[in-house]
Amino acid sequence: MKIALLGDIALIGSFDCTCNQNARENVRFIHDLIEDCDFVVGNLEAPLTRQDTTTACKGVYLRSSPENVGLLQEMGVTHVTLANNHFFDYGNRGANETQDVLETAGIECVGLNMSPKQLTCGEDRALLDGFCCYSANALQYGEKPGKVQILSYSAVSRFIKLAKEQNCCPIVSAHFGEEGLHYPAVEHMKLFRKLTDLGSYVLHGTHPHVLQGYEEYSDSLLFYSLGNLCFDSAQTTSIGREYVLSDEQRKTIIVKIEIVGNRVSTSEFTPLRFDSKGKYYLDMSILAAIQSYSEALAQEYDTIKLLRRKEKEQFKIGQEKRNVQFFLNRLNYRYVGAFLNGKLHSRAYERTFSEYM
Repeated sequence: MKIALLGDIALIGSFDCTCNQNARENVRFIHDLIEDCDFVVGNLEAPLTRQDTTTACKGVYLRSSPENVGLLQEMGVTHVTLANNHFFDYGNRGANETQDVLETAGIECVGLNMSPKQLTCGEDRALLDGFCCYSANALQYGEKPGKVQILSYSAVSRFIKLAKEQNCCPIVSAHFGEEGLHYPAVEHMKLFRKLTDLGSYVLHGTHPHVLQGYEEYSDSLLFYSLGNLCFDSAQTTSIGREYVLSDEQRKTIIVKIEIVGNRVSTSEFTPLRFDSKGKYYLDMSILAAIQSYSEALAQEYDTIKLLRRKEKEQFKIGQEKRNVQFFLNRLNYRYVGAFLNGKLHSRAYERTFSEYM
């Protein structure tokens, strides 16, 4: 059984078929690369809804026309995780409409404290579920059905044990980390490495919007971030400003894994980049970058922390100065509410990861 793992998907801008008449043709490029796969899994960031108003407190809002579900079908996507920080951008109505649209299109969902989905082909079996970290600052975290499933040791360990009971290979689709950084946080690495004590599994990482490395650890395959598969500049923000994608955010890898029985036997990468018009190109130079990021994961934790710190310092160069106008631009309930939610989630994050920090 072959499974393709995809990065972040937001069908907006150049990836919106209602705005770009070439969108379908562009995503056919993805389909042709993964048509040999039995299942295709991605992270759906932008809800598919006609709901165009929201009271949600966010810094950036994402939304995509329900018509764009056809692009997911065109690519060959069979499963998506909805455990991310944008799924509830347009409230319960937008979230419910998205699930209805996906169900009608025959695309299965995980990540909302629903039952995990089994992927079966002959004697080969995998179990898939999605989780979102407090670091992503999502809306509507919780343990009830329909809420964003929290990334924690207890939640993921229960899932892995369930997969083992069902004689399946666990695939953990996790939304976590810090945007723009090419190296995962040490506490995340410690968590995912500790989970390997329960048996081998596959980590499908998303959220940083740039590529990170991967490691083979105790017979597990840990892909920390696959970058953006479909994304464009975000037009809707609480401060009326456009967030423009960088060149690094236009790079991605498609990971194909082959499962024999209930174990991963092989994996392969396809490195891609896309331009401002949503057109894809193979870019083999990305493999060298992935190799570099992956080699860094074998370093001491203090070294990885230093690499992250250096990247953060680079981000500060050219950033908007925090003067009076900076704060005046953010004096609205949406931004302030998002800020307060972030503070609450930061405390929850510290409680969740205290033993790994």
